[in-house]
Amino acid sequence: AQRHGFESLECRRRVAARGIALGRVFEQAPAAGTTLQAQQAVDVTIAQGITVPAVTRIEPRAALAQLNGIGLEGRSDALEGDRIVLRQQPAAGTEVAAGTRVDLTTQRMTQVPSVIDRTLEEARRLIASRELKARSNIAEPAGMLRVQSQQPEPGKRVAVMGAAVIFPPPQSSP
Repeated sequence: AQRHGFESLECRRRVAARGIALGRVFEQAPAAGTTLQAQQAVDVTIAQGITVPAVTRIEPRAALAQLNGIGLEGRSDALEGDRIVLRQQPAAGTEVAAGTRVDLTTQRMTQVPSVIDRTLEEARRLIASRELKARSNIAEPAGMLRVQSQQPEPGKRVAVMGAAVIFPPPQSSP
């Protein structure tokens, strides 16, 4: 604009409607083709993108609400049951145009049951009922050994098919 004799070119950036390329002028005042005096200012608005927020490790419905609330189109692979968002595409921090689809990959979650003071066999059955894998520090249950500690702690939310480690007391020597 200055090489054409205009003193001032006011540029603003804002999120543009769907379909407008980022970095492009999509509004100007006065309109194109208007005859101006040399000292008159021209205002232009340039299309700015939306920065994709981080929505991993939260529930998918909350992630979708956050994405849709800022003008993006969130899509989740599943919504039913206890789930969290494991991955998102495009990645958090990416600048995209309004209306861009953000795909969410979710992971089913379950709550770790308390198995303290249960027999190893009872503990294994209870852990399996929550779709978790039981691991122990002994290969086969010996007698009626009872679980003394466990990891993760009871009540913690973990990914389905994650491991829960159970520990009976150390065996005493005769």
